[in-house]
Amino acid sequence: MRGLPLLYACLRLSIFLFLIQNNTFAQAIQVVDESNQGLPGVNISIDGTPKLSTDGDGKVDLNGQQFKTILFSYLGFNDLSLTLEELTETNFIVQLISSDELLEEIIVVGRTNSRAEEMPFRIESISSKEIARSESQTSADALAKSGNVYVQKSQMGGGSPVIRGFEANKILLVVDGVRMNNAIYRGGHLQNAITIDPAVLNRAELIFGPGSLLYGSDALGGVIHFRTMNPIIDAESDEGVFDFRFASANLERRIHSHLSYSNGKNLAGLTSVSISGFSDLRTGSRRSSEYPTWGQRPFYVEPRNNGEDIVRTNSDPNLQLGTGYGQFDFLQKVIYKVKPGVNLGLNIQYSNSTNIPRYDFLTEVRDSLPRFAEWYYGPQVRALISPNIEITKTTKLFDQALFNLSYQRIDESRFSRNFGSEWFTGQFEDLNIFGSNLDFKKAVTPRINLEYGGSYYLNILDSFAEEFIFRQERRPTLTRYPSNGSNLHQSGIYGNVRMDLIPDLLLWNVGLRASNQSTNFSFSQSDPIAWPTFYYSNINNSNSSLVWMTGLNLNAKPWEVKLLAGTSFRAPNVDDLAKVRVQADEITVPNTELNPEKVLNFELNLAYNTKKMSFGVSGFYSQINDIIVRRDFTLPDGSPMYIIDQDTLQVTANVNDKQGTVFGFSALAEYKFNEALSVEGSINYTKGNSIGSDNVEQPLDHIPPLYGKAEVRYAKNKWEGSLNLLYNGFKPIEEYGGSADNPEHALDIGTPAWQTLNLYSSYQITERWRIKGSVENILDQHYRPFASGVSGAGRNFILSVNYTW
Repeated sequence: MRGLPLLYACLRLSIFLFLIQNNTFAQAIQVVDESNQGLPGVNISIDGTPKLSTDGDGKVDLNGQQFKTILFSYLGFNDLSLTLEELTETNFIVQLISSDELLEEIIVVGRTNSRAEEMPFRIESISSKEIARSESQTSADALAKSGNVYVQKSQMGGGSPVIRGFEANKILLVVDGVRMNNAIYRGGHLQNAITIDPAVLNRAELIFGPGSLLYGSDALGGVIHFRTMNPIIDAESDEGVFDFRFASANLERRIHSHLSYSNGKNLAGLTSVSISGFSDLRTGSRRSSEYPTWGQRPFYVEPRNNGEDIVRTNSDPNLQLGTGYGQFDFLQKVIYKVKPGVNLGLNIQYSNSTNIPRYDFLTEVRDSLPRFAEWYYGPQVRALISPNIEITKTTKLFDQALFNLSYQRIDESRFSRNFGSEWFTGQFEDLNIFGSNLDFKKAVTPRINLEYGGSYYLNILDSFAEEFIFRQERRPTLTRYPSNGSNLHQSGIYGNVRMDLIPDLLLWNVGLRASNQSTNFSFSQSDPIAWPTFYYSNINNSNSSLVWMTGLNLNAKPWEVKLLAGTSFRAPNVDDLAKVRVQADEITVPNTELNPEKVLNFELNLAYNTKKMSFGVSGFYSQINDIIVRRDFTLPDGSPMYIIDQDTLQVTANVNDKQGTVFGFSALAEYKFNEALSVEGSINYTKGNSIGSDNVEQPLDHIPPLYGKAEVRYAKNKWEGSLNLLYNGFKPIEEYGGSADNPEHALDIGTPAWQTLNLYSSYQITERWRIKGSVENILDQHYRPFASGVSGAGRNFILSVNYTW
């Protein structure tokens, strides 16, 4: 028995010598902090040459690479250099120790999973903890509650993010690396963000400023990248969560559960299900004495009562009847480790809603009577299937490669019936999207890194419409999009070089992207409008673009300066070119001659970070050429008006204005009194104007008023709580940018300033059980955000229970 220790030592030495002889290493490495939490984005240099970085869980595979020493470096932590023998003795778990100066939280962001401090953009991240703490009912609500994104709502089942005065199809939504923007993302207000389940988000990344270099068309104002949770391959045990929440303002009932499981070797999965139900939303009762009835719901329509529509008095005008809906969300992820450095993944997502009432339309009045008896979106379906492969291996072409395929199915429908009419109008959109992304990262030299890749997306759209009497007659009517079908092709290649001009001090990014977008569509001769003859054959709108970006990052701890200049573009999609839509007293008709919007952007980002205090200031200026705006137009026969269902409507269309400018600033700060108590705040200001061919200056639409957030947080032992103030400034009516800003839902002076005071608290009862109690809008203030058609929630009591295993 005495010989066993000696035998074991000899065996271990033999194995180690064998590895040294071959100078290779195939074991996965886990990099953690002092609390054993995985650190994503850790830079790994092999024998002095930067090669790799850890993934979102703090792991990396060296995949047989030869080395003598490995250097681990991470902002805010001391560098650590290890030999193979030392790495073996740690059981391949590397713990980094924080340095005296703790800078901003480091995460990997964007399409290429780069570290935030290496990118020239202003970047903010909303973590899963922040989303859970904010008790957000939708992902759009999570963005609004961060204080860094403005969100417009036309109905409760919606939420249209605005970044730097750009909204809808002028910002890019991405989920797990797959672009959500599609052929029918409109230029007005977009509600698709609610199809992302906030309960399964790992984080939401906010990349401010033009992002066309990596993402192509649409990213004029910025990118919102939703990253869902990932399973962990070598997890020691399965982990699960069950959560129930109730909120009083709209009687929210939400059940969520997810389970992460692994065989501990090479296979892992994650399954998530959320079911939510929302009743009608009650708004605040405290109003200005000057406008005591603004935002009230004095009436509602009882449809088809003995064959007639009847207007009823709402006994509780603060209850916004016609806002409730429900939603189901499902996610399934699987990761299979083929071999060290090669992972296969499958990402399946499905979201489906009930009918969603269009509240702002239900409150419209014509000749003292409701304009609509019914108006609602049919069930909104988003399905995603996305297989992917990730390779970490040093080759002549790359050190890391990611290939992502995707298929998305989008079903949208709209149903409306005028008051007193028997006829329903139904519009149906079926959209199939096929996509692919290919991205590479390569350390060319110790001081030069290259990122390059490409993408291709194909959108195929079928649009159908009909008028019908319930279960009786049917007849065709105007489709929302071209009745003979349409498709959109997007392709592009990009390259970005990142150079350490002065190691650990000055970094330079410079990149180019070449893109092409082609849109094809045609109309049917049976359409109610007599289109020009060429509308009945294939119409093609094709655009190519070359965009560039350059930025300098100065990292003189604790100061950080980012100086950025670049261009971006947005090619017109099917919605821009060919939509037919009735809203208020207007009808939007096709304009097939649109050109792409082009943006030249300059910005400066300044940040200061220490353990106790951090603040950042960003200033930006964007010049937009050929900006797409909605203006008065004419029908093909030259008429400026269109008559439908006894309504006389002004004809409008999307047109290219000569030029526009958007500029502004944002600031945020945080101070930590101690480990338990901290305060933080943010403020955002944006201004925008456009100049048409007549050289007349007009306000741009979608420009929000001053907005932001102030918050105090306290966390100690089992308790955690926060008190915050969300605020919006006054938006004068003369600064509205036209019908897209919905002036009909504002006051004659515009949108008043507002603030809500909100309290959130949670208590860890046991290791597995947590209970949370919160009160939003404590003062029960009535408010309606700028450009919104529905008022915000009144005093809202929230109770949630969370169980983990």
